[in-house]
Amino acid sequence: MLTLTKRILDYASRHLVFRVEDIARVFRLDRIRASKILYYMEKREAIRRVMKGVYTISSDEKVVATGVYRPSYISMFTALYLHGVLMQVPRRIQVVTTRIYGVKKLMFNGSEIVYYRISPRYFLIICGKWTTTHIL
Repeated sequence: MLTLTKRILDYASRHLVFRVEDIARVFRLDRIRASKILYYMEKREAIRRVMKGVYTISSDEKVVATGVYRPSYISMFTALYLHGVLMQVPRRIQVVTTRIYGVKKLMFNGSEIVYYRISPRYFLIICGKWTTTHIL
């Protein structure tokens, strides 16, 4: 039988950005115990803390940027640069989401990630092509 930390790392390999609540729910732990386990895993450098209560095993800023708040997507100047429309490298990763719980800016791997909240009414969903959920 796998140890709890190995099972958490297995979960993290399938869910690159995860919360304390996710671990508590999946492994049937109370939130305090899950938080302590993740704290010790971070100290051993098995996982990385993105912000309070949010962890990752990924080092890719774009993966982390879109995983902190869900649903979200990379937008604005960052998206234009990634698609080759702009030649100038953006200073920050800009992400649009329908939710912001508190943090609107964070630093990860030396990159500033900025979150912008929009109404769910205007949120775009990627389903093979861009579609709008705007209802008149």
